Amino acid sequence: MPGSPRAVPLPKAIERFWSKVDKKTSTGCWEYNGSITCWGYGQFTHFYKNYRAHKFAWEITYGKVPKNKILMHLCDNRKCVNIEKHIKLGTPKENSHDASRKGRLTSGENHWAYKVTQKERNEIIKFWYQGKNRKQLADQFNVHTRTITIIVNNKSVLKKYGKRLNPRHIHKNKLALSYAILPPSKL
Repeated sequence: MPGSPRAVPLPKAIERFWSKVDKKTSTGCWEYNGSITCWGYGQFTHFYKNYRAHKFAWEITYGKVPKNKILMHLCDNRKCVNIEKHIKLGTPKENSHDASRKGRLTSGENHWAYKVTQKERNEIIKFWYQGKNRKQLADQFNVHTRTITIIVNNKSVLKKYGKRLNPRHIHKNKLALSYAILPPSKL
């Protein structure tokens, strides 16, 4: 937007933008009533380029958002463009911390991409150290082999249990198990 002479907001574009904003809500939010993205953010189009409505409002009022900064919705309303009270500059880390504090982030078994429970993860690790291969484990737990790889190559797993012995690296004349079997106290 700013920086390119073609993208400098014109008074008519600014007027068109604010005509799509409802400032009379009970929450104090200034809701953008134009186009909405699939993520629920207001979207304003100017010179064939789409802008998030809250970012457009900020930039026509205060100028460009500094590098390494983002705009945070304090009200958690993605359509809000109230740059005076509900939107502030912050870092991605601050935004994540704010979302976590407000319970808007899911983690662990509640996360949408979660594949196995903690109990199943522990069983995978146990079976892995007992010698089952990735394919066997993936079939048993109905997940992709990459999921098994991620679990068994996790740094905390390797730190706690150590690396599984590779049978190709064991000298033929020595009596040893193909794989290290952990004592039950470690599992």
